[in-house]
Amino acid sequence: MTTRKRRLKPNGTTRTPRPRIGYLPDDRGVPSKKQPRFNLGGDKAEYEYRYTLIRKLYAENCEANGCECWSPLALRYACYIEKGQYEWNAPNFWSSVMRVRIG
Repeated sequence: MTTRKRRLKPNGTTRTPRPRIGYLPDDRGVPSKKQPRFNLGGDKAEYEYRYTLIRKLYAENCEANGCECWSPLALRYACYIEKGQYEWNAPNFWSSVMRVRIG
Protein backbone atom coordinates (compact mmCIF):
# COMPACT_ATOMS: atom_id res chain seq x y z
CA MET A 1 0.00 0.00 0.00
CA THR A 2 1.26 3.49 -0.73
CA THR A 3 2.40 5.49 2.25
CA ARG A 4 2.83 9.18 2.80
CA LYS A 5 6.15 10.17 4.32
CA ARG A 6 5.35 13.82 4.99
CA ARG A 7 2.78 15.34 7.33
CA LEU A 8 -0.48 16.63 5.91
CA LYS A 9 -0.69 20.39 6.24
CA PRO A 10 -2.17 23.35 4.37
CA ASN A 11 -0.13 24.44 1.37
CA GLY A 12 -0.02 28.17 2.17
CA THR A 13 -3.29 29.12 0.49
CA THR A 14 -5.36 27.82 3.44
CA ARG A 15 -6.24 24.76 1.39
CA THR A 16 -5.46 21.25 2.41
CA PRO A 17 -3.64 19.00 -0.06
CA ARG A 18 -5.58 16.54 -2.20
CA PRO A 19 -4.02 13.19 -1.31
CA ARG A 20 -3.51 10.37 -3.77
CA ILE A 21 -4.60 7.08 -2.24
CA GLY A 22 -4.17 3.73 -3.95
CA TYR A 23 -3.99 2.87 -7.63
CA LEU A 24 -6.60 2.57 -10.38
CA PRO A 25 -6.81 -0.67 -12.38
CA ASP A 26 -5.95 -0.61 -16.08
CA ASP A 27 -7.90 -2.37 -18.85
CA ARG A 28 -6.58 -5.79 -17.80
CA GLY A 29 -7.47 -5.28 -14.13
CA VAL A 30 -3.91 -4.91 -12.88
CA PRO A 31 -2.69 -1.80 -11.03
CA SER A 32 -1.68 1.09 -13.26
CA LYS A 33 0.39 4.14 -12.37
CA LYS A 34 -2.74 6.32 -12.10
CA GLN A 35 -3.79 7.32 -8.60
CA PRO A 36 -7.15 8.91 -7.74
CA ARG A 37 -7.08 12.22 -5.87
CA PHE A 38 -9.52 12.97 -3.10
CA ASN A 39 -10.70 16.44 -2.07
CA LEU A 40 -11.33 15.91 1.65
CA GLY A 41 -12.36 19.42 2.73
CA GLY A 42 -10.77 22.28 4.63
CA ASP A 43 -11.51 21.40 8.25
CA LYS A 44 -8.41 19.64 9.62
CA ALA A 45 -10.27 17.25 11.94
CA GLU A 46 -12.75 16.23 9.22
CA TYR A 47 -9.89 15.95 6.72
CA GLU A 48 -7.94 13.57 8.95
CA TYR A 49 -11.08 11.50 9.66
CA ARG A 50 -11.96 11.10 5.97
CA TYR A 51 -8.32 10.41 5.08
CA THR A 52 -8.13 7.65 7.69
CA LEU A 53 -11.42 6.07 6.55
CA ILE A 54 -10.38 6.03 2.88
CA ARG A 55 -6.97 4.54 3.71
CA LYS A 56 -8.65 1.85 5.80
CA LEU A 57 -11.15 1.14 3.01
CA TYR A 58 -8.29 0.83 0.50
CA ALA A 59 -6.38 -1.57 2.76
CA GLU A 60 -9.45 -3.78 3.24
CA ASN A 61 -10.17 -3.64 -0.49
CA CYS A 62 -6.62 -4.76 -1.36
CA GLU A 63 -6.79 -7.57 1.19
CA ALA A 64 -10.14 -8.80 -0.13
CA ASN A 65 -9.17 -8.60 -3.82
CA GLY A 66 -5.57 -9.73 -3.49
CA CYS A 67 -4.61 -6.88 -5.82
CA GLU A 68 -3.11 -3.48 -4.99
CA CYS A 69 -5.76 -1.44 -6.83
CA TRP A 70 -9.25 -0.03 -6.24
CA SER A 71 -12.28 -2.11 -7.16
CA PRO A 72 -15.08 -0.08 -8.79
CA LEU A 73 -17.42 -0.53 -5.80
CA ALA A 74 -14.78 0.42 -3.21
CA LEU A 75 -13.81 3.49 -5.27
CA ARG A 76 -17.47 4.56 -5.33
CA TYR A 77 -17.63 4.19 -1.54
CA ALA A 78 -14.42 6.23 -1.21
CA CYS A 79 -16.06 9.01 -3.26
CA TYR A 80 -19.01 8.97 -0.83
CA ILE A 81 -16.58 9.34 2.08
CA GLU A 82 -14.81 12.15 0.22
CA LYS A 83 -18.10 14.07 0.07
CA GLY A 84 -18.77 13.50 3.78
CA GLN A 85 -21.55 10.96 3.25
CA TYR A 86 -21.06 8.20 5.78
CA GLU A 87 -24.37 6.45 5.03
CA TRP A 88 -25.54 5.23 1.64
CA ASN A 89 -27.73 2.60 0.04
CA ALA A 90 -25.85 -0.43 -1.18
CA PRO A 91 -27.23 -3.33 -3.22
CA ASN A 92 -27.97 -6.40 -1.16
CA PHE A 93 -28.35 -9.90 -2.54
CA TRP A 94 -31.17 -10.87 -0.15
CA SER A 95 -33.27 -7.70 -0.29
CA SER A 96 -33.46 -4.81 -2.70
CA VAL A 97 -31.34 -2.28 -0.76
CA MET A 98 -29.16 -2.40 2.32
CA ARG A 99 -28.30 0.72 4.36
CA VAL A 100 -24.54 1.04 4.99
CA ARG A 101 -23.05 3.27 7.70
CA ILE A 102 -19.35 3.62 8.41
CA GLY A 103 -17.28 5.65 10.80
